[in-house]
Amino acid sequence: MRCILLEKKNRVFRFYFLVWTSVIFLFSFFHRSVSAQEIKEAFESLRKFQSWQVDFYEEIVEKGSVIERREGKIYFEKPLRFKISYQDGNEVLSDGTFIYFVRKDKNKVYVRELKDEVSENLIVEILRGSDRVFDFFFVKKIDEGEYELYPKKDVIKNVSRVSVYLNPIVFPIKKVEIWRGTLGVKLEIKNVSFKKESIRFSFEGLNIIREPK
Repeated sequence: MRCILLEKKNRVFRFYFLVWTSVIFLFSFFHRSVSAQEIKEAFESLRKFQSWQVDFYEEIVEKGSVIERREGKIYFEKPLRFKISYQDGNEVLSDGTFIYFVRKDKNKVYVRELKDEVSENLIVEILRGSDRVFDFFFVKKIDEGEYELYPKKDVIKNVSRVSVYLNPIVFPIKKVEIWRGTLGVKLEIKNVSFKKESIRFSFEGLNIIREPK
């Protein structure tokens, strides 16, 4: 008799364990879905802007120490034209087909075909709200307005983690961090303008070096 009662108790325990395991799994799945939906809504808001300009402050960090600080400005206009200007005069530009790395200190422009926007120009893709980012990354909510993106296997190289900090006012993103192990780039948005300004491509006097196909 005791054996029968013990067996019944074990079956009841296993049943409740199965139920609660299922509940926890569903809650966890629902929580992740909601988290992804929140950041996707922020990206959707970004895609509504036809053009914008942002001033930014950037830090390059290695093993917890800042090894370089710089400031600059990013200009963007749809569909995919942008210019990143640094205070030292160096620039990164794209017309949507090619990406240009302007090194005025070396009097050179390095030109490369833009084969994949997300893997080759991740920060701008995040700031413009490209929905393709979610094809490359899993999303995890860390805190209110803070998310981490982890690359899907064999999809994107040289990135181990991306942190995105949302901003509910004016511009939906206030900070982006891109990490490769202990080496990271932290970019913080300072000022935002939606004044339309055409992005011009002028490399007069510079030596243009094209990457072999």
